Amino acid sequence: MPRPNWRVSLALIGAAVLLVAAAQAGTAVTPTAVPASGVINACYQKEEGMLRLINEGQSCRTSEVPVAWNIQGIQGIQGIQGIQGPQGIPGIVGLEGKSCPAGTAVTGFSATGELECGRTTPLCQPTTLTYFAIAPWYGDENQLWPGGTVRLGDDTCNVVVKIPSGSILDIGDLGDRWEILSKTGYGSATLTVDTPHCNSVAAIPNVTLNRPSCSSASSFADVARSSTGISVAVS
Repeated sequence: MPRPNWRVSLALIGAAVLLVAAAQAGTAVTPTAVPASGVINACYQKEEGMLRLINEGQSCRTSEVPVAWNIQGIQGIQGIQGIQGPQGIPGIVGLEGKSCPAGTAVTGFSATGELECGRTTPLCQPTTLTYFAIAPWYGDENQLWPGGTVRLGDDTCNVVVKIPSGSILDIGDLGDRWEILSKTGYGSATLTVDTPHCNSVAAIPNVTLNRPSCSSASSFADVARSSTGISVAVS
């Protein structure tokens, strides 16, 4: 039994690998570039084990064997079909023909499968709402912001605002502040607290964390009650 010519086999394999790598990397291949057919043609010298490229259509010499490689391999066989996935959970039934009221859209579904709707467009026209609160006297010492809440607007379009309370001397987080509690008919509401009117000779008007104050006010130099105001831009 004849022994295999490993020199020839390795030469052929090595040449094929180098040719394919050079073609894929865009490197020039001598003596010709890879043809559009994607087939590399070459001639193998049987006695010396040498390999040379030839142009498509050229012939090998009598002492050579023609060989060829495809740049891209042949398509593989079809893989086996995957296993079937699990059954999906049942969907919500009974929603056919249902819809949300005008100006609203579906935001979710209730536990019973009913539509949950939310407003997508403001019901009311953009405007600016304003309010002033006056600090009443507190005995013979100082003044207090009145506290409580107030509704700005009407039954359909309104904003409910919290009024600060406590001494007008208290600054920032030492007391409560102006705060929007709710809005009806509007998509957004932006609160702006005005600088308070401090009717005391030594008072320093200030707004910190939406709380107005009249710090350093003297209870013996009050000429009138102090006041605080806000504006709420709604749309």
